[in-house]
Amino acid sequence: MTSLIKQTNQSTTTRLLTLLNVSATSLKKRKREEAEEQANGKTGVVSTAPVGGGNAPPTVKKLNARKEMIVIDEGATPSGEDEGPNDKEMDSDVEMEDKAHKESEGGKDPYNAHFGPDSSYLSDSTRISVDNRKWTTSDKDVGKLGRACVLLPEGAASPGHNAVTGLLDKLQATFEDQLLKKSDLQLRKDLLTTIGSYQDLYLTKRDLKSQNAYREVISLHILNHIMKKRRRILKNNEKLSSLQKDADPSDSNALLDQGFVRPSVLVVLPFRSSAYHWITAFIHQLSGYQVENRARFHSEFTLPAGAEDKLLSAPAGTYSEDHVANMSGNIDDYFRTGMKVTRKSVKLFSDFYSSDII
Repeated sequence: MTSLIKQTNQSTTTRLLTLLNVSATSLKKRKREEAEEQANGKTGVVSTAPVGGGNAPPTVKKLNARKEMIVIDEGATPSGEDEGPNDKEMDSDVEMEDKAHKESEGGKDPYNAHFGPDSSYLSDSTRISVDNRKWTTSDKDVGKLGRACVLLPEGAASPGHNAVTGLLDKLQATFEDQLLKKSDLQLRKDLLTTIGSYQDLYLTKRDLKSQNAYREVISLHILNHIMKKRRRILKNNEKLSSLQKDADPSDSNALLDQGFVRPSVLVVLPFRSSAYHWITAFIHQLSGYQVENRARFHSEFTLPAGAEDKLLSAPAGTYSEDHVANMSGNIDDYFRTGMKVTRKSVKLFSDFYSSDII
Protein backbone atom coordinates (compact mmCIF):
# COMPACT_ATOMS: atom_id res chain seq x y z
CA MET A 1 0.00 0.00 0.00
CA THR A 2 2.79 2.32 0.93
CA SER A 3 4.65 1.40 -2.23
CA LEU A 4 1.57 2.12 -4.30
CA ILE A 5 1.14 5.58 -2.76
CA LYS A 6 4.82 6.38 -3.30
CA GLN A 7 4.61 5.26 -6.92
CA THR A 8 1.51 7.37 -7.42
CA ASN A 9 3.22 10.46 -5.91
CA GLN A 10 6.23 9.96 -8.19
CA SER A 11 3.91 9.59 -11.17
CA THR A 12 2.14 12.83 -10.26
CA THR A 13 5.42 14.67 -9.79
CA THR A 14 6.68 13.42 -13.11
CA ARG A 15 3.56 14.62 -14.85
CA LEU A 16 3.81 18.09 -13.30
CA LEU A 17 7.47 18.40 -14.30
CA THR A 18 6.62 17.28 -17.82
CA LEU A 19 3.86 19.90 -18.10
CA LEU A 20 6.20 22.66 -16.87
CA ASN A 21 8.86 21.66 -19.38
CA VAL A 22 6.34 21.58 -22.21
CA SER A 23 4.98 24.98 -21.18
CA ALA A 24 8.45 26.50 -21.04
CA THR A 25 9.25 25.08 -24.45
CA SER A 26 6.00 26.46 -25.90
CA LEU A 27 6.68 29.92 -24.43
CA LYS A 28 10.19 30.04 -25.89
CA LYS A 29 8.85 28.87 -29.23
CA ARG A 30 6.09 31.51 -29.17
CA LYS A 31 8.56 34.32 -28.34
CA ARG A 32 10.80 33.16 -31.16
CA GLU A 33 7.89 33.17 -33.61
CA GLU A 34 6.89 36.68 -32.52
CA ALA A 35 10.47 37.90 -32.92
CA GLU A 36 10.64 36.41 -36.40
CA GLU A 37 7.35 38.05 -37.39
CA GLN A 38 8.49 41.46 -36.15
CA ALA A 39 11.81 41.02 -37.98
CA ASN A 40 9.92 40.25 -41.19
CA GLY A 41 7.69 43.29 -40.68
CA LYS A 42 4.57 41.25 -39.98
CA THR A 43 1.86 42.62 -37.75
CA GLY A 44 -1.50 41.25 -36.83
CA VAL A 45 -3.05 38.66 -34.52
CA VAL A 46 -1.18 35.85 -32.73
CA SER A 47 -3.09 32.91 -31.18
CA THR A 48 -1.59 31.25 -28.08
CA ALA A 49 -2.75 27.92 -26.62
CA PRO A 50 -3.45 27.71 -22.88
CA VAL A 51 -0.75 26.17 -20.71
CA GLY A 52 -1.44 22.57 -19.74
CA GLY A 53 -3.62 21.68 -22.69
CA GLY A 54 -7.38 21.80 -22.45
CA ASN A 55 -10.04 22.98 -24.79
CA ALA A 56 -10.23 26.61 -23.65
CA PRO A 57 -10.54 29.13 -26.53
CA PRO A 58 -7.25 30.74 -27.58
CA THR A 59 -6.53 34.24 -26.33
CA VAL A 60 -6.07 36.91 -28.97
CA LYS A 61 -3.44 39.58 -28.68
CA LYS A 62 -2.68 42.47 -31.04
CA LEU A 63 1.03 43.01 -31.38
CA ASN A 64 0.62 46.55 -32.72
CA ALA A 65 -2.45 47.66 -30.78
CA ARG A 66 -0.72 50.73 -29.35
CA LYS A 67 0.67 51.77 -32.69
CA GLU A 68 -2.79 51.69 -34.23
CA MET A 69 -4.00 54.17 -31.62
CA ILE A 70 -1.27 56.76 -32.16
CA VAL A 71 -0.87 56.69 -35.95
CA ILE A 72 -3.11 59.44 -37.33
CA ASP A 73 -3.47 61.37 -40.52
CA GLU A 74 -1.51 64.58 -40.07
CA GLY A 75 -3.77 66.41 -42.48
CA ALA A 76 -6.97 65.51 -40.66
CA THR A 77 -8.85 67.91 -38.43
CA PRO A 78 -10.25 66.37 -35.22
CA SER A 79 -14.02 66.23 -35.32
CA GLY A 80 -15.80 68.84 -33.26
CA GLU A 81 -12.95 71.35 -33.40
CA ASP A 82 -13.29 74.66 -35.19
CA GLU A 83 -10.85 75.31 -37.92
CA GLY A 84 -8.61 78.31 -37.53
CA PRO A 85 -7.15 80.70 -40.11
CA ASN A 86 -4.38 78.24 -41.02
CA ASP A 87 -6.61 75.34 -42.16
CA LYS A 88 -5.48 73.12 -44.99
CA GLU A 89 -8.90 73.76 -46.49
CA MET A 90 -7.43 77.01 -47.68
CA ASP A 91 -4.78 75.40 -49.85
CA SER A 92 -6.96 75.38 -52.94
CA ASP A 93 -7.57 79.10 -52.58
CA VAL A 94 -3.84 79.67 -52.33
CA GLU A 95 -3.29 77.72 -55.54
CA MET A 96 -5.89 79.92 -57.17
CA GLU A 97 -4.27 83.04 -55.77
CA ASP A 98 -0.74 82.13 -56.87
CA LYS A 99 -1.75 83.34 -60.31
CA ALA A 100 -2.81 86.71 -58.89
CA HIS A 101 -1.55 90.02 -60.17
CA LYS A 102 2.18 90.37 -60.57
CA GLU A 103 2.01 93.80 -59.00
CA SER A 104 1.17 92.05 -55.70
CA GLU A 105 4.73 90.82 -55.42
CA GLY A 106 6.12 94.14 -56.56
CA GLY A 107 4.47 96.11 -53.78
CA LYS A 108 1.94 97.81 -56.07
CA ASP A 109 -0.98 95.83 -54.74
CA PRO A 110 -3.15 98.04 -52.48
CA TYR A 111 -3.44 95.26 -49.88
CA ASN A 112 0.34 94.96 -49.53
CA ALA A 113 0.72 98.73 -49.54
CA HIS A 114 -1.55 99.05 -46.51
CA PHE A 115 -1.00 95.82 -44.59
CA GLY A 116 2.53 94.86 -45.60
CA PRO A 117 5.51 95.11 -43.20
CA ASP A 118 6.84 98.23 -44.98
CA SER A 119 3.64 100.16 -45.54
CA SER A 120 4.23 103.59 -47.05
CA TYR A 121 1.06 104.84 -45.39
CA LEU A 122 2.31 104.20 -41.86
CA SER A 123 5.35 106.42 -41.78
CA ASP A 124 6.45 108.28 -38.67
CA SER A 125 5.43 111.62 -40.18
CA THR A 126 1.89 110.50 -40.97
CA ARG A 127 1.45 109.04 -37.49
CA ILE A 128 2.55 112.31 -35.93
CA SER A 129 0.11 114.21 -38.16
CA VAL A 130 -2.77 111.95 -37.11
CA ASP A 131 -1.87 112.27 -33.42
CA ASN A 132 -1.79 116.05 -33.77
CA ARG A 133 -4.97 116.04 -35.89
CA LYS A 134 -3.31 117.77 -38.80
CA TRP A 135 -5.09 116.99 -42.04
CA THR A 136 -5.01 118.36 -45.58
CA THR A 137 -8.31 118.76 -47.41
CA SER A 138 -8.86 118.70 -51.15
CA ASP A 139 -11.66 118.34 -53.67
CA LYS A 140 -11.60 115.43 -56.10
CA ASP A 141 -13.70 113.96 -58.91
CA VAL A 142 -14.33 110.23 -58.39
CA GLY A 143 -16.10 109.45 -61.66
CA LYS A 144 -19.65 108.21 -61.32
CA LEU A 145 -19.41 108.50 -57.53
CA GLY A 146 -19.36 112.28 -57.96
CA ARG A 147 -17.23 114.93 -56.28
CA ALA A 148 -15.50 113.96 -53.05
CA CYS A 149 -13.87 115.80 -50.17
CA VAL A 150 -10.56 114.02 -49.53
CA LEU A 151 -8.82 114.22 -46.15
CA LEU A 152 -5.22 113.05 -45.77
CA PRO A 153 -2.68 113.36 -42.94
CA GLU A 154 -0.17 116.14 -43.54
CA GLY A 155 2.77 114.81 -45.52
CA ALA A 156 0.92 111.76 -46.82
CA ALA A 157 0.86 111.09 -50.56
CA SER A 158 -2.50 110.71 -52.25
CA PRO A 159 -3.22 107.11 -53.30
CA GLY A 160 -4.59 108.42 -56.57
CA HIS A 161 -7.40 107.02 -58.66
CA ASN A 162 -6.25 104.42 -61.16
CA ALA A 163 -7.44 101.19 -62.71
CA VAL A 164 -5.72 98.90 -60.18
CA THR A 165 -8.44 96.95 -58.37
CA GLY A 166 -6.14 94.49 -56.59
CA LEU A 167 -8.59 91.63 -57.22
CA LEU A 168 -7.36 88.06 -57.38
CA ASP A 169 -7.68 86.34 -60.74
CA LYS A 170 -10.83 84.37 -59.99
CA LEU A 171 -12.63 87.34 -58.47
CA GLN A 172 -11.44 89.60 -61.29
CA ALA A 173 -13.00 87.19 -63.78
CA THR A 174 -16.24 87.26 -61.79
CA PHE A 175 -16.22 91.06 -61.80
CA GLU A 176 -15.58 91.30 -65.53
CA ASP A 177 -18.36 88.80 -66.19
CA GLN A 178 -20.75 90.96 -64.17
CA LEU A 179 -19.76 94.06 -66.14
CA LEU A 180 -20.88 92.40 -69.36
CA LYS A 181 -24.39 91.95 -67.96
CA LYS A 182 -24.80 95.34 -66.24
CA SER A 183 -25.56 98.79 -67.56
CA ASP A 184 -23.89 100.60 -64.64
CA LEU A 185 -20.41 99.24 -65.37
CA GLN A 186 -18.61 102.59 -64.95
CA LEU A 187 -20.13 103.11 -61.51
CA ARG A 188 -18.95 99.65 -60.50
CA LYS A 189 -15.43 100.30 -61.79
CA ASP A 190 -15.15 103.65 -59.99
CA LEU A 191 -16.45 102.19 -56.73
CA LEU A 192 -14.13 99.18 -56.85
CA THR A 193 -10.99 101.18 -57.60
CA THR A 194 -11.83 103.58 -54.78
CA ILE A 195 -12.44 101.03 -52.03
CA GLY A 196 -9.86 98.68 -53.55
CA SER A 197 -7.19 101.23 -52.65
CA TYR A 198 -8.34 100.92 -49.00
CA GLN A 199 -9.45 104.52 -48.71
CA ASP A 200 -12.22 105.12 -46.20
CA LEU A 201 -15.34 105.98 -48.20
CA TYR A 202 -18.41 107.69 -46.79
CA LEU A 203 -21.31 108.02 -49.23
CA THR A 204 -23.76 110.73 -48.22
CA LYS A 205 -26.04 110.21 -51.21
CA ARG A 206 -27.02 106.93 -52.85
CA ASP A 207 -29.42 106.18 -55.66
CA LEU A 208 -31.87 103.41 -54.75
CA LYS A 209 -31.60 101.95 -58.24
CA SER A 210 -27.87 101.36 -57.81
CA GLN A 211 -27.89 99.91 -54.29
CA ASN A 212 -27.59 96.39 -55.68
CA ALA A 213 -24.43 97.45 -57.53
CA TYR A 214 -22.95 98.83 -54.29
CA ARG A 215 -23.67 95.57 -52.49
CA GLU A 216 -22.12 93.40 -55.17
CA VAL A 217 -18.94 95.48 -55.52
CA ILE A 218 -18.37 95.87 -51.78
CA SER A 219 -18.99 92.16 -51.16
CA LEU A 220 -16.45 91.36 -53.87
CA HIS A 221 -13.89 93.63 -52.19
CA ILE A 222 -14.52 91.99 -48.81
CA LEU A 223 -14.02 88.47 -50.20
CA ASN A 224 -10.85 89.62 -51.93
CA HIS A 225 -9.54 90.97 -48.61
CA ILE A 226 -10.29 87.69 -46.81
CA MET A 227 -8.58 85.53 -49.45
CA LYS A 228 -5.48 87.74 -49.58
CA LYS A 229 -5.20 87.67 -45.82
CA ARG A 230 -5.44 83.88 -45.88
CA ARG A 231 -2.79 83.66 -48.57
CA ARG A 232 -0.38 85.80 -46.57
CA ILE A 233 -0.91 83.77 -43.39
CA LEU A 234 -0.14 80.48 -45.14
CA LYS A 235 2.94 81.85 -46.86
CA ASN A 236 4.24 83.36 -43.64
CA ASN A 237 3.65 80.07 -41.82
CA GLU A 238 5.95 78.39 -44.33
CA LYS A 239 8.62 81.00 -43.67
CA LEU A 240 8.28 80.61 -39.91
CA SER A 241 8.62 76.84 -40.15
CA SER A 242 11.89 77.26 -42.04
CA LEU A 243 13.43 79.60 -39.44
CA GLN A 244 16.07 78.11 -37.19
CA LYS A 245 15.09 77.56 -33.57
CA ASP A 246 17.95 79.80 -32.41
CA ALA A 247 17.12 82.57 -34.91
CA ASP A 248 16.77 86.16 -33.77
CA PRO A 249 13.10 86.81 -32.77
CA SER A 250 13.21 90.07 -34.72
CA ASP A 251 13.44 88.00 -37.92
CA SER A 252 9.75 87.14 -37.58
CA ASN A 253 8.56 90.69 -36.88
CA ALA A 254 7.84 91.19 -40.59
CA LEU A 255 5.45 88.24 -40.49
CA LEU A 256 2.86 89.79 -38.19
CA ASP A 257 -0.23 89.01 -40.23
CA GLN A 258 -3.20 88.27 -37.94
CA GLY A 259 -4.92 89.05 -34.68
CA PHE A 260 -6.01 86.80 -31.86
CA VAL A 261 -9.11 85.51 -33.66
CA ARG A 262 -10.08 84.70 -37.24
CA PRO A 263 -12.79 87.32 -38.07
CA SER A 264 -11.48 90.29 -40.04
CA VAL A 265 -14.62 91.94 -41.45
CA LEU A 266 -17.62 93.41 -39.60
CA VAL A 267 -20.74 94.39 -41.56
CA VAL A 268 -23.23 96.48 -39.55
CA LEU A 269 -26.80 96.37 -40.88
CA PRO A 270 -30.18 97.51 -39.47
CA PHE A 271 -32.54 94.60 -40.25
CA ARG A 272 -32.60 90.90 -41.05
CA SER A 273 -33.84 91.77 -44.55
CA SER A 274 -30.69 93.86 -45.08
CA ALA A 275 -28.52 90.97 -43.92
CA TYR A 276 -30.39 88.65 -46.26
CA HIS A 277 -29.54 90.82 -49.28
CA TRP A 278 -25.89 91.15 -48.29
CA ILE A 279 -25.28 87.47 -47.58
CA THR A 280 -27.01 86.63 -50.85
CA ALA A 281 -24.57 89.00 -52.58
CA PHE A 282 -21.61 87.20 -50.97
CA ILE A 283 -22.92 83.82 -52.11
CA HIS A 284 -23.51 85.18 -55.61
CA GLN A 285 -19.82 86.13 -55.89
CA LEU A 286 -18.77 82.57 -54.97
CA SER A 287 -20.51 80.61 -57.68
CA GLY A 288 -19.86 76.89 -57.44
CA TYR A 289 -19.33 76.96 -53.68
CA GLN A 290 -21.39 74.69 -51.43
CA VAL A 291 -23.50 76.69 -48.97
CA GLU A 292 -24.14 75.15 -45.54
CA ASN A 293 -27.27 76.05 -43.51
CA ARG A 294 -28.89 77.79 -46.45
CA ALA A 295 -32.39 76.58 -45.60
CA ARG A 296 -32.04 77.85 -42.02
CA PHE A 297 -30.74 81.18 -43.31
CA HIS A 298 -33.73 81.58 -45.63
CA SER A 299 -36.24 80.74 -42.91
CA GLU A 300 -34.72 83.03 -40.27
CA PHE A 301 -34.00 86.08 -42.43
CA THR A 302 -37.14 86.24 -44.56
CA LEU A 303 -40.81 86.54 -43.66
CA PRO A 304 -42.49 83.43 -42.23
CA ALA A 305 -44.27 81.16 -44.67
CA GLY A 306 -47.73 82.52 -45.54
CA ALA A 307 -46.97 86.05 -44.30
CA GLU A 308 -47.77 88.92 -46.64
CA ASP A 309 -45.55 91.98 -47.00
CA LYS A 310 -47.98 94.91 -47.09
CA LEU A 311 -45.32 97.28 -48.47
CA LEU A 312 -44.71 95.12 -51.52
CA SER A 313 -48.33 94.18 -52.11
CA ALA A 314 -49.68 97.76 -51.81
CA PRO A 315 -50.53 99.65 -55.02
CA ALA A 316 -47.67 101.65 -56.54
CA GLY A 317 -47.37 105.10 -54.96
CA THR A 318 -48.90 104.10 -51.63
CA TYR A 319 -45.51 104.25 -49.97
CA SER A 320 -42.39 106.09 -51.04
CA GLU A 321 -39.71 104.11 -52.87
CA ASP A 322 -37.07 104.53 -50.18
CA HIS A 323 -39.52 103.38 -47.49
CA VAL A 324 -40.36 100.23 -49.44
CA ALA A 325 -36.68 99.52 -50.20
CA ASN A 326 -35.57 99.91 -46.59
CA MET A 327 -38.55 98.58 -44.62
CA SER A 328 -39.86 95.65 -46.67
CA GLY A 329 -39.12 92.06 -45.73
CA ASN A 330 -38.12 90.86 -42.26
CA ILE A 331 -37.35 94.02 -40.28
CA ASP A 332 -36.42 92.32 -37.02
CA ASP A 333 -33.34 94.13 -35.73
CA TYR A 334 -32.29 91.61 -33.07
CA PHE A 335 -29.84 89.34 -34.85
CA ARG A 336 -26.20 88.53 -35.48
CA THR A 337 -24.57 85.82 -37.53
CA GLY A 338 -21.18 84.63 -38.70
CA MET A 339 -20.02 83.56 -42.13
CA LYS A 340 -17.03 81.35 -42.85
CA VAL A 341 -15.44 80.93 -46.29
CA THR A 342 -13.38 77.75 -46.79
CA ARG A 343 -11.88 75.88 -49.73
CA LYS A 344 -15.04 75.26 -51.67
CA SER A 345 -17.84 76.05 -49.25
CA VAL A 346 -19.54 78.87 -47.41
CA LYS A 347 -20.73 78.11 -43.89
CA LEU A 348 -23.52 80.29 -42.54
CA PHE A 349 -24.18 80.58 -38.79
CA SER A 350 -20.56 79.67 -38.08
CA ASP A 351 -19.08 80.20 -34.64
CA PHE A 352 -17.90 83.78 -34.26
CA TYR A 353 -14.29 82.91 -33.50
CA SER A 354 -14.24 80.64 -36.56
CA SER A 355 -15.91 83.12 -38.92
CA ASP A 356 -14.35 85.36 -41.54
CA ILE A 357 -17.24 87.84 -41.62
CA ILE A 358 -19.62 88.87 -38.84
